[in-house]
Amino acid sequence: MLRDTPGGEIVDLVTSGEVDLALAVPPADTTFVTAEPVLTDDLLLIYPNSYGWSSRRRVTWKDIAARPFIALGKHNSTRYLVDHHAGQAGVRLVPAYEVAFVWTAIGLVEAGLGLSLVPGHARPVVQKHPDVGMRPFEQQQIKRPIALLQHRQRTLSPAAGAFAGFVRSSMGSGK
Repeated sequence: MLRDTPGGEIVDLVTSGEVDLALAVPPADTTFVTAEPVLTDDLLLIYPNSYGWSSRRRVTWKDIAARPFIALGKHNSTRYLVDHHAGQAGVRLVPAYEVAFVWTAIGLVEAGLGLSLVPGHARPVVQKHPDVGMRPFEQQQIKRPIALLQHRQRTLSPAAGAFAGFVRSSMGSGK
């Protein structure tokens, strides 16, 4: 079975044995979980095209804070990165909306309700929404690793092992 789960729950599912394998940001505490990096992801700023930002050379944290912000949920690893780096820049982002899934954030941006910072791997989905502008957020180079997670003391099932092999060959380890 394939499960789509918010990032904050993934490590608990691997630790409890409820899932064999996960694709996620590696946890800070890996006592029970091994993490094999398979790629690096960046942050993507998405905004309504009505903002007219496509031709701007750069967008700053202060620009983002001045607009309604659509945040991913508090247990989402992207949310943690966004809040941490905004704080380092002296900016506090106050969410106008808080959503569990990137796809919901994209829909709210498309409706013109605000902007969001989402994982870079959402690019292909965002490109399908003509009213949503996007650009890498380059005020700070914010990157995060994505890894295959599995329980340290469990062997993968044949299906999970085959899937892990597929992920490794498709994404290339650590790229």
